Parts: sequence; C-alpha cells; structure tokens
Amino acid sequence: MRKLYNYTNQILDIAKANNVDTGVGMDMFLADIRNYPDKCLPFYEGAKDVDWDALKQELTDLESSKNEFSVFVRENYDKIVALRKAGQFDAVLEMAGKV
Repeated sequence: MRKLYNYTNQILDIAKANNVDTGVGMDMFLADIRNYPDKCLPFYEGAKDVDWDALKQELTDLESSKNEFSVFVRENYDKIVALRKAGQFDAVLEMAGKV
C-alpha cells in the first residue's frame, strides 16, 4: 500500500513550484494523479520522477493517507525543510519510512 508520505519530496516540490502551502501541494499532487493523462484537465508542475500510471492504480490508498501525511509533515516540518535544503532528499524518505 502506497502512502502519501512516501511522496513528501514530490508534494513539497509541487507546493514550492506553485507557491502554495504543503496541504494545497498535497491536493495538487492527488489532482495530478486523478487527472493524468488527460491533457484537457489541470496538471500542476513541480514533481519529478513520478510514475503517474502506477500511482493512478494506488489512488484510493494514497487518498486514504491524507491525514497521516498531514500529521507527518506537521510533526517533522522543520527537519524536512532542513534536510531538503541540505539536498538530503533520500533522508526525507527514510524519515517517512520508505526504504
């Protein structure tokens, strides 16, 4: 089962690229999954290295982990930001529990 916190870097990248907060970035990430590959629907830039086809199959699991992701980010925000500023994106995933 895929969880949103395994995509923390992509969600924060979308938030940064679109100048929105992390919660809105999370909703944009989920919208990108729902809207893919329909070019007529909105697609929010910023996320890299995403297999949208695979995530589309996991959408229900990802959507069910929204609260869990929000808690993870809220409780670890300063550390997440520090790791990302240091270029330690893999450390963010390790912190999220993805190995």
